[in-house]
Amino acid sequence: MTPTTPKYGDVHSHVIRAAVAIALVLGLASDARAAKRWAFVVGIDDYDALPKLETAVADATKVARSFELAGFRVAAVVNPTAKELEEKWQAFLQPLAPGDFAVVYFAGHGLQKTGANYLLALDFARTDDPSVSAARLDRWIADLGGRRLAQRVIVLDACRNNPLGGTTAGLAAIENPAFGPDTYIIYATAPGRVARDGLFATHFAREVAQPGRRIDDVFNRTATDVRRESGGAQAPFAINSGGLSVLYFTNPDRVEPLRLARTDRCREALPKLQDYVKADPDDGPVLAALGHCQIIESQPAAARRTLERARRFVQLSPHVIETELALAAFEDGDVFDAKLRLLDARRTAPPEYVPARLLEGRILLKEGEYSRAIEVFDGLFQGITPASPESRADLLRACTLLADAFGLNGAVDMERAQRGRCSAIASAR
Repeated sequence: MTPTTPKYGDVHSHVIRAAVAIALVLGLASDARAAKRWAFVVGIDDYDALPKLETAVADATKVARSFELAGFRVAAVVNPTAKELEEKWQAFLQPLAPGDFAVVYFAGHGLQKTGANYLLALDFARTDDPSVSAARLDRWIADLGGRRLAQRVIVLDACRNNPLGGTTAGLAAIENPAFGPDTYIIYATAPGRVARDGLFATHFAREVAQPGRRIDDVFNRTATDVRRESGGAQAPFAINSGGLSVLYFTNPDRVEPLRLARTDRCREALPKLQDYVKADPDDGPVLAALGHCQIIESQPAAARRTLERARRFVQLSPHVIETELALAAFEDGDVFDAKLRLLDARRTAPPEYVPARLLEGRILLKEGEYSRAIEVFDGLFQGITPASPESRADLLRACTLLADAFGLNGAVDMERAQRGRCSAIASAR
């Protein structure tokens, strides 16, 4: 039988996986449709007068992207001066309302002095008095406490080598009464000890991306991996004011439609996604999932409109939305627009971003460039490590498309052999 260029919905559900898998994780255990989620993420590594850090900005960017794809409204602040940090903090506080959920992540230099923790801005100097020219952590916590939030999570990846003499390395533990109820504070390492650049953020961001875990689950898994990789030298530490450990980041109202979209059960997912969007029209990942399902259900024009809305709320990982928009254009028969959008996506996408590569190969198939498509799909097939359900699904998609490309190129024996490999992968799942 002569093979045909595969339909998107028949072969794979790949682009939205990145947004949906992360979006499943973080949310309110209470009614997220009424409350909003906010994240204040700071990364500082290019200090003017203190030792520069290698990965603080990259760590903060990685974590900020995870929060954004999870539906948080993210204020990402990179290398701010003390004045800029204070201005950004005050701007972040303004829209917070009772019942909202706020998370703060700081990557940079931190120090303790007389038992107080300080987060150092870009222009902090050795001669400065931190009580005057640095952000005092207990004041930030008090500021959040005044907003009557449902939940507050503080993540301090600031336990790095202390740049000042006469003070203690690392950060000090905060006693529970100092920050009140409904607060969970996570240190990248135990108070008074020093953290290794990049280690905590890598594992924390990965665990945050796993659905259906309690706050304690995310912390405990992160801590276990960090301790193992550091040989016990770095031991993340958490303080819980009570109650939050049993709560899930995931909102059940959000997780079901996103899971349905992820598995292409879009006929079931569409009405649930539409209901959710009515309640929270600014949730970029849910809008992206809705656009994805509109593609699956042969509504590419509607998908393009939905995804144009989604891109306004997913600004730190634009390649996810741009690739999905390229797919919508491709399914709408506009190959030229798909190629332009894919080019935009590739400018910001990581080199290993599988969805963009898969679409690149599909466009080549559509244009009859079978040999080039084979190169793309074979590279993916050889390069994907099936370490998770998502990566195994990507491997199967690459395998199937590679078999299709062999068939379209007239290599019948190679197509047959490849389909056998695809059957083995499918059976192993």
